[in-house]
Amino acid sequence: MTSTAVPPALARNVVDTWGAEGARWLTGLPALRARVAAAWELRLGSPYVLSYHWVAPATRADGTAAVLKLGLPGADHLPVEAATLECWGGAGAARLLAYEPAWGALLLERVEQLADGMGLPVERVTAWAFVKAVLSDVWTAEGGGEAASRAIDVARFLAPRL
Repeated sequence: MTSTAVPPALARNVVDTWGAEGARWLTGLPALRARVAAAWELRLGSPYVLSYHWVAPATRADGTAAVLKLGLPGADHLPVEAATLECWGGAGAARLLAYEPAWGALLLERVEQLADGMGLPVERVTAWAFVKAVLSDVWTAEGGGEAASRAIDVARFLAPRL
């Protein structure tokens, strides 16, 4: 395992969003990383500089490249993300390799591998994953009109880039 530092934006946003519960999660983050890495037999790299989750490249014991994403356990978006990725099964998005809700931990396929397998550049795969996320929002949004209009605008913007 390399860097154990918590990116400043992550610390600020977790506390701003989840208050004292977020602060406790940040305090326990080093132990959580170690527990997850041991349980899933991962070698962890330095974290990406993201703002709401601790996310880092990882390598499984069998050499598979992955990404570990840790978020506040009990946060309502993590089970939805895990279920969505499970449903997609790697079709246009990172494949979910493992999920443990009690830890707030998702182990994902590295998008570079997904892009290679699809014969596409990483940017194109990432754009498709974004479009899927927006369309999922539209599909589940109540009222639909405003969300559908936003999705159409995003699709128009991304279409020439895909």
